[in-house]
Amino acid sequence: MDDEIGNIIGTHIKAKRTAAGLNTHQLAKRSGVAASTIGRIESGAKLPTLPTLLSLDRALDLELPQLLADLGAHSGRNLPEFEEYLRQKYDMSNETISEVAAYFRGVVAG
Repeated sequence: MDDEIGNIIGTHIKAKRTAAGLNTHQLAKRSGVAASTIGRIESGAKLPTLPTLLSLDRALDLELPQLLADLGAHSGRNLPEFEEYLRQKYDMSNETISEVAAYFRGVVAG
């Protein structure tokens, strides 16, 4: 599951970076995220933390609702991939995960 999520996130970030005409070092300078970390995220070897994802979003306009939709965060599904990501990455309780998932369903549907 982590590999699939990592690949989706990495592919999305790499596509946005290349569309912006940036290499990883330029993106690192813009975002404050180390170039080596960006490379690991783009290859799917590392799941970004939320602060890292937000830093990359500010630098690339990642369209986080689209990224979440790519992860299965849309109103027609129960968000198993997104919920599992939150559970594994942030060790959230089921109640908190449900609240976060409901919020992002609204953002994506909205």
